[in-house]
Amino acid sequence: MLGRDDDVLDALERAHHLYVEVDEVLLAVRCAFWLVINLALRGEMARATDWLGRAQRLVDGQKEECVEEGYLLLPEVLQYSAMGDHLTALETAAKATEIGVRLLQLAHSLAASVRRVLGETTDLLARAGLLASYVEIMLETGALGEARATVDLATGDPNGALMALRRAASGWQVLGAP
Repeated sequence: MLGRDDDVLDALERAHHLYVEVDEVLLAVRCAFWLVINLALRGEMARATDWLGRAQRLVDGQKEECVEEGYLLLPEVLQYSAMGDHLTALETAAKATEIGVRLLQLAHSLAASVRRVLGETTDLLARAGLLASYVEIMLETGALGEARATVDLATGDPNGALMALRRAASGWQVLGAP
């Protein structure tokens, strides 16, 4: 926004290295995630892929599941969506959200990122009949807030969202009609 994209990338890279030095691995992963997103948006896919690999290796070294695993799925969601593979994008987004639910953190920033990514493809998912499946997964995992937010995105009607969720919970397919 201020035309200082290179400064932002430099700061994220320095922060990543500093977090690694002080063994704050998950914070380093988050910096790498934002480097991936920013580099990809600039079209620097080779650098973005390199940073994604670094972040993935750090996450793979963790003994326990972490919310950062979900963050690292988001570039895949964007890639599948850009390739037109909306079903795989939806499945991958659901995996990211399930990680948050399983950890009982539902990492608000992760959930918000998933919503932003899904928001970009909501019409395509609805036309492909996939949005109802995503809402169903959210309902099954107890993520009612995520389900409602998804319905809000799809319908643009927060008042009708609760009614739609009730129908979905009772087995009606309320979204995704081609």
